[in-house]
Amino acid sequence: MNEEAGGDLVLGEAIALEQAKERDLSTTPIPSAPRISWDQARKLIRLGAVRVAAQHHDLTVLLITRSGKAFSTLEPRLDDVWEAVATVDPCGVYTIKVTE
Repeated sequence: MNEEAGGDLVLGEAIALEQAKERDLSTTPIPSAPRISWDQARKLIRLGAVRVAAQHHDLTVLLITRSGKAFSTLEPRLDDVWEAVATVDPCGVYTIKVTE
């Protein structure tokens, strides 16, 4: 984690996003996914940092960011993740959506 973030996962992701803008992420393996709160997940989505959002029937959501990091969370209700994604990507062209 970036020391500048002071332990804040979302701020750390924002910093990593800036650092990753010039790297090719097509070959980046998916790392382990630490659990974050739903509020933190919504912040990542609103930041525009999420490249892939994957929803499972058990309300688990996996978010893969543009910097190549992965996070998991638990959405309060089914499809809450799609509502959050739609606020920043209403046409669905920047975020890959995966559902189980």
